[in-house]
Amino acid sequence: MTQLISRTFLLLLTLTYFSITEKTRAVIQTRSLRGEIYYTNNTPSNLGDFPVELFTPNQKTRVAETTLDDSGHFFLEGIKAGRYILTIKDLGSCTLLYRVDLRAHSITSARVIMDAECAHNNGKLTDLPKN
Repeated sequence: MTQLISRTFLLLLTLTYFSITEKTRAVIQTRSLRGEIYYTNNTPSNLGDFPVELFTPNQKTRVAETTLDDSGHFFLEGIKAGRYILTIKDLGSCTLLYRVDLRAHSITSARVIMDAECAHNNGKLTDLPKN
């Protein structure tokens, strides 16, 4: 009887270990993307309405979405490691498209000067400016 209890305990301990390990591995493998959007002149008062979206490379599936906060910051989290397309829209006539590689780092940061980027890269797919 003692041997059966010992084996059962060992089995439960092993299953618990593998369950915790898999959950930890899943958390570690997720990525986050944070950024700051700002203007050199005439910052709009409605920054909090600007949509920020992350898509698969073929742009058919939206992986994550948010809006800027009132200070122009965004944070996307719980993203599977991989390559993506980030879109930032100013609710006017500008849509910025950036290639983002979220494989190497757990948190990737970016800083975008919106008015300058819109003047040169509106609607063009470019690499994400590094922070």
